[in-house]
Amino acid sequence: MFAQLFLLSLFQLIASQVAYTAQYNDYNPLLEKNSDRTLNILAFPCNQFYLQEPAENHELLNGLKYVRPGNGWEPHKNLHIFGKLDVNGENQHALYKFLKDNCPPTVPIIGKRHELMYNPIGTNDVTWNFEKFLIDKKGHPRYRFHPETWIQGTAVQPYIDELEREV
Repeated sequence: MFAQLFLLSLFQLIASQVAYTAQYNDYNPLLEKNSDRTLNILAFPCNQFYLQEPAENHELLNGLKYVRPGNGWEPHKNLHIFGKLDVNGENQHALYKFLKDNCPPTVPIIGKRHELMYNPIGTNDVTWNFEKFLIDKKGHPRYRFHPETWIQGTAVQPYIDELEREV
């Protein structure tokens, strides 16, 4: 489905008001490390998890540059930040329905009801911002990673390497 757009892509949910924002500082080095490959990170802000992305779309890049992670941060040329979307519930974007339908959930419990800003809650829902999906060269969702599965990108690198070796 996405093979015409990118050869290998990491779909990433993002937000600015969450502890996981430190991961932003790892994106550019991860993309540089994989610069000889065709890796892209496609980042989608979401406000469905405890309202952790209050910014309007036109405010997102300035918020990242000056607030979180701040210090003049700018995205790598292969890091594409899109507008906010819903990933769960009745207004979920078709892209995330496709991703979730093709990769099993990362944990058995979705979360606390008062922190989830959508209905209905489903068993295959994205659990929180910074959950990731790795898409192979043919456009097939292959791996799904919990938000805490990162460690400066080293936790996903073996999966990137595996998919890069595939013909």
